[in-house]
Amino acid sequence: ETNVSRIIVVSDEVAADHVRKTLLTQVAPPGVTAHVVDVAKAIRVWNNPKYANDRVMLLFTNPTDVWRLVEGGVDIQSVNI
Repeated sequence: ETNVSRIIVVSDEVAADHVRKTLLTQVAPPGVTAHVVDVAKAIRVWNNPKYANDRVMLLFTNPTDVWRLVEGGVDIQSVNI
């Protein structure tokens, strides 16, 4: 059990695809909010103090987006592949 309150799918590709974005936001488990955002927005959200206390699971479609997020200043301690 992860006890996350949000799932954020970080992908420029998926964020630009309305159908995939809609499907992913609808399959979140009860009590969990799902979002699909591009890498730039994920960095802004991560740095926004409004979300500092949220338990978030970040999901990616490729390792390049993970690397871009880290280069953007997001401190990721581990990645499951």
